[in-house]
Amino acid sequence: MDGPFVSMLPFGAGDCHTLYHVQHSVLATSISAEMDPTWLDKATSPMAQRDPEALFRRIRAAAARFIPALADVEFVGLLHGPRAVPAGSDDTDARPSAIDRPLPRYVSVLSCKASHCVWVAAAVADELDWLQADGGGGPVRRNEGIPAWPEAPAWPEAAS
Repeated sequence: MDGPFVSMLPFGAGDCHTLYHVQHSVLATSISAEMDPTWLDKATSPMAQRDPEALFRRIRAAAARFIPALADVEFVGLLHGPRAVPAGSDDTDARPSAIDRPLPRYVSVLSCKASHCVWVAAAVADELDWLQADGGGGPVRRNEGIPAWPEAPAWPEAAS
């Protein structure tokens, strides 16, 4: 589910999901040409002075207004970090998605919204078809050795 209230997406290969709320998940904002370097330091990041489980409880309560079954979900861990948003996108919530071919037989993908995944995947498939048809040094092998869902990374330690 995605919208102005709550987002819930699968995380990794297990039964975990990310739970995001537009109002409660954004901990700090800054408008500048460069990110504040203190946000990268665990001791000075916007999350440093917050209780991760209290934040989760607020997000869970707000989400459960729309999906009552979420009232019983449990806190497993917290994923957090800075996120760059293009200037002037507050009204549209726009995020960039770009597909480039910087080198022969190399496709670079930047996609910043899960809702873009269908068109981004189709565009990447088109790029791979083009590379294969172009004869760029051999066949392009899609998903060779890549699992459908990557293994979930270990949950980060909660901020103390």
